Amino acid sequence: MPSSSALRTGGELEARWADIVRAAPKAGPRREIVEARRWIEAHLREPLSLPIVARRIGLGAEYFGRLFKEETGESVHQLVLRLRMEKALKLLRETDMKVYEVADAVGIPNYRYFTSSFRNWAGAAPSDVKRLAYPAEHSEDERERRT
Repeated sequence: MPSSSALRTGGELEARWADIVRAAPKAGPRREIVEARRWIEAHLREPLSLPIVARRIGLGAEYFGRLFKEETGESVHQLVLRLRMEKALKLLRETDMKVYEVADAVGIPNYRYFTSSFRNWAGAAPSDVKRLAYPAEHSEDERERRT
């Protein structure tokens, strides 16, 4: 049986090893995760789901979903939604596209689902974001409707 000094030393070694492991720089995301993210970004207009992305990467959906979440901190669904909403926000602010056109451009052809998702994500309706981005245009449109 080891002596108490050996146990203390072993415990100290274990604690030191844990500190070294925590301090070591991470190697970065795995190749599969980087490839998946790039592919998702390039195909936002298409229907995307965990099984579709996993199949594209060549891994099982359950394993890939777990791996993706561990590596990125978000699920594939969360990433897809975030990227779509970020792109929608950019399009709403920087283009004169109609809200339904933006929805289609980010891969959500269902207008009601898009507006609901956008409102939950951004805290404002897409039409409000558009109105703030182009206030003069919208006030002219409103004046025309009243006359």
